[in-house]
Amino acid sequence: MGFLFFGLEFIKNGVSEYLTTYDLSALAHYPLVVFVIFGLIATTLTQSSSVTIAITLATLYAHGISLIAAMAVVLGSEVGTTLKIILASLNGPSVKKVAYGNLIFNGFTLLLAYIFIKPTYHLIKDIIAIKDPLLALVFFQTMINLLTILLFLPFLKKLGYWLDKHVSSTMDKTNLLQKISVNEGDFAHDALEKETKTFLNIVLLFSNKVFEKYNPGS
Repeated sequence: MGFLFFGLEFIKNGVSEYLTTYDLSALAHYPLVVFVIFGLIATTLTQSSSVTIAITLATLYAHGISLIAAMAVVLGSEVGTTLKIILASLNGPSVKKVAYGNLIFNGFTLLLAYIFIKPTYHLIKDIIAIKDPLLALVFFQTMINLLTILLFLPFLKKLGYWLDKHVSSTMDKTNLLQKISVNEGDFAHDALEKETKTFLNIVLLFSNKVFEKYNPGS
């Protein structure tokens, strides 16, 4: 997993440099779904929606693309950030539940916002009357995230039960944490502290063995 993320960091740095010089206005004549795909791919490769949004804002400021196209890029970037969480979940079912939940949340945000992207565009431009396209884009991203949170909030328990039921929970247990409820205050705090120390000791022992294997004379 360490090498996997190490490789992703190289990809992120390389792609980020390329994307900062990419002319997003070259997609200006394509349908909105192409901008969604661009936002998804760009954010997936860089694992930084801020890079994608920065390019979008710069192109929008230069009138290279329309506001509604920039909104589509933002929607794609919402899902693109889930890759790292999914990769991190490959070796742990409990973490996998969080990754799936995050994917469902962002996927739902993308689907719902894309269906209503044109009415939302008219709401922002004509009814709320935000004239500055940069402010309008920021308002759009903030609005869809807040609305999706409010929509999901009543269903969080049901989503959690569904993930518990459909995602395998067989995994190695911790020494202390699973035995103590989070409601037990000081006991839970002590268990977390001891579990963290145990984990750090395991990491140090593993690192020591790796260095001894590849540097036997040191």
